[in-house]
Amino acid sequence: AIVVAQKLELHPLDVQTAFLHGGLEEVYMEQPPTSRIQSFQHMYANYKSQSTAYDNHLEPSTISPYIFNQMLYNTLKSEPNIYFRKSASNFIILGVYVDDFPLLSNSLSYLNFCKQELKSVFPITDLGPMTCFLGIKVKRNTRLGQISLSQSRYIDNILKRFNMENCKPISTPLLTTLKLSTEDSPKSPIEETEMKNIPYRQLIGSVRYLVSSTRPDLCFSTRLLSCFMTNPSPKHCKHLREFLDILNILNTCVLLFNPCIR
Repeated sequence: AIVVAQKLELHPLDVQTAFLHGGLEEVYMEQPPTSRIQSFQHMYANYKSQSTAYDNHLEPSTISPYIFNQMLYNTLKSEPNIYFRKSASNFIILGVYVDDFPLLSNSLSYLNFCKQELKSVFPITDLGPMTCFLGIKVKRNTRLGQISLSQSRYIDNILKRFNMENCKPISTPLLTTLKLSTEDSPKSPIEETEMKNIPYRQLIGSVRYLVSSTRPDLCFSTRLLSCFMTNPSPKHCKHLREFLDILNILNTCVLLFNPCIR
């Protein structure tokens, strides 16, 4: 939305071996008395390298705050993984998501300058203008100033994964008069056993990412069906399958951002 409103340049960078650029903290351990490992120093060295990569995977902000501060980037107070820098007439905004760096700038020349600066520090792959990010297809119409986001491929993968690619499309996710309750949950061991073979939680989890990214129109239906993940019933699953049917017909829908017209 900011890119469209401010007519900014948007380019992603891919940082190679990003996990190796984090700070390493010492870890002190003692070998258990009953351990049969002879070379504890070798195991300790492997543990240090693996734990650093794991920590950086969990906390992307630990990859490079010190390095970015050295390059005169400031950290956004409301979001520690967003950095920005200003010059006299230009600015750049840089996001850090594990090994992906989306760059936003009001100047293409300044954006290219910052890319070269980052390349001197990290081994980086320049992906050019953004066309895809985190599985989201990004399409930009420079003439109209529009940006559209879609996840058609992700939807196809969901339907194929749960054998729903041939489902019959419907026009609405859930009926407005539908009422679901925990009283519909299985009440006997036989019913509970039958429901264990249905991937209700996995389906909800897959749809949640879709809703939070490009399909806010499906938010209410997803929230309602999420209330029964701990103990779903055949009735809940029936309506979940009906909810997935709409993905088949709305697969080509996009989230469109238009410029502000004043």
